Amino acid sequence: MIMEGVSYLSALLKMLFALGLVLALMVATVYFLKRTLGQTVASRSQDEVINVIAARSLGPRTSILIVEVLGKVSVLGVSAGNMQLIASIDDEKQLARLSQLKKAAPLPSPIWEKIRRKARKP
Repeated sequence: MIMEGVSYLSALLKMLFALGLVLALMVATVYFLKRTLGQTVASRSQDEVINVIAARSLGPRTSILIVEVLGKVSVLGVSAGNMQLIASIDDEKQLARLSQLKKAAPLPSPIWEKIRRKARKP
């Protein structure tokens, strides 16, 4: 009889240890995602050749991007299997306005934005 009680206690301790390990991994994952994905697109890519100025999701797998490549600004439509140039922005006034908006309020990364939206839904 005493041996059965010890095996149950041992199994319970193993289960609680495994549960604690899984919870610690979940907390570590959330912490890592917040640190990595919480950065803004603009702050990560200021010195790169390709800069995503703005991104807007239109649906589950479609979005519009405003991208700067070597000083040239383009508007791209992106879907699951396709990327298409919508427009190229050459007007100096529009380019100045875009740079002001970029400096004033850098946008969060699209992935982090989706995670926030899903977390807010009841």
